[in-house]
Amino acid sequence: MQVRGVVHCHSDLSFDCESTLRGIRDALLAKRFHFVALTEHTKDVSASAYHEYVLTCDAMSDESFVMLPGLEIRCTDSRHELLAIGLRQYLKDDDSMGLIKSIKQHGAFCVLPHPWKHGQSKFIEGVDGIELLNGKVDGLRAPNFALTRFFYRESNVKLRPCAIFGADAHSLDSIGAVFVECELKSLSPGNILESLKCGDFLNSTVFVSVPATGRMTLIQQCRCCLWRSAYIGWNWFLRLASHLGLMGIVQSIRKRDAPVNNSRSARSNA
Repeated sequence: MQVRGVVHCHSDLSFDCESTLRGIRDALLAKRFHFVALTEHTKDVSASAYHEYVLTCDAMSDESFVMLPGLEIRCTDSRHELLAIGLRQYLKDDDSMGLIKSIKQHGAFCVLPHPWKHGQSKFIEGVDGIELLNGKVDGLRAPNFALTRFFYRESNVKLRPCAIFGADAHSLDSIGAVFVECELKSLSPGNILESLKCGDFLNSTVFVSVPATGRMTLIQQCRCCLWRSAYIGWNWFLRLASHLGLMGIVQSIRKRDAPVNNSRSARSNA
């Protein structure tokens, strides 16, 4: 069966999000999604609170929708964080190598999110995946082309991690605009994690699709270039409008720029 899911999503367990687990589940089910990979900040979260959270995710998962618990854990030796998707036991902040080892020992999928959030830098080695698009940092249309080229050039060829799109969703407004698609024998947490770890999935937005290898066809490159340019142009316009005091007009335009349906037909008509 073909399933769609959102990776890198926060709920009200995170200090900077107000979305409930029930709200996230209902919103994604309404948009015909099958799973969500949650990644909560560790700030102000205790081991006991996380244990209850994992049990709640289990109770809210069924044959139609799966909620994968997980954490976004801070690396004490850098400004990076690591996503532990499918993590069932609380882990404290630690140095990057120690975290990667612990995350994998617990059977979770380890991802480096928003790798260039604080400027261009080398990737942390040993992770299972690297976010080529982060919905909060890069927008909801297409990945950073420079980051994509850097990923393919710098990643270890023998142990190259998966390229993955992360929504970094902190509200329900745009949830589902960035997602992954994979083929499973049946919908279950184990099958979803196995598909992610094996790189057997397709990254998508409403506008573009990029395989987990990060290697794109010429057509995919052209579409990414088009929509990335549109995103950069729009942000340039926002800065100009702010400088000229035209943000009232901008806000009225942004209300009409709501996320559209994520179906294949919607993408083909983009």
